[in-house]
Amino acid sequence: MKAATVWKPETWQSGTKFRCMALYGQGMADWMPELHEMVKKVARDCGASSLVAEGREGWRKIFPHTRKIRTLYEEPIDGRQ
Repeated sequence: MKAATVWKPETWQSGTKFRCMALYGQGMADWMPELHEMVKKVARDCGASSLVAEGREGWRKIFPHTRKIRTLYEEPIDGRQ
């Protein structure tokens, strides 16, 4: 397996978005361009106007046309990190 990904359409106030729930793989340079085009096609077929994903800052290097709309923080409540 080269990669695995899960996406779902979501209705936001600003319209339908196609949200990445998970994306995993190795050797991304070999498969990401083709996957990106395929995901955009499926998103259009679902009526979405954009793709949405959460992740590390490094994704911006791979997808330079993105804009940051939020930062997600997590606070442990049991004293463990």
